[in-house]
Amino acid sequence: MATAKKTATTKKIAGTKKKTAATKKKTARRPARPEQNPRRDAVLETVKRLGLLEGPTNRIAGRIREPLIKAAKARSGIRSDTDLLEYALAQVALEDDFWRKLLAREGTVPRDIDLEY
Repeated sequence: MATAKKTATTKKIAGTKKKTAATKKKTARRPARPEQNPRRDAVLETVKRLGLLEGPTNRIAGRIREPLIKAAKARSGIRSDTDLLEYALAQVALEDDFWRKLLAREGTVPRDIDLEY
């Protein structure tokens, strides 16, 4: 009789554990999946190819205005703060200086040049 009682208790405990595990599964957060964005994908693929996403990760913290965060997330389709920061830093890392070169050429083209139109 003691054996039957012990078995029933084990089943009850096992059932409780199962129930708890099922409850945890329901409340677990889904990972944020960004919407498709070819521009963002190209930027992240480029920084990955350049090796800028390799190595250890560091923690970065700051206070940023909520409207800016909402606008950036809406524009990029990114939902995660971490992914948004990574994308923003990738944009800065890949930024070119074409505008500087263009402005530096101001006044270097002769005014009498024939542009054929």
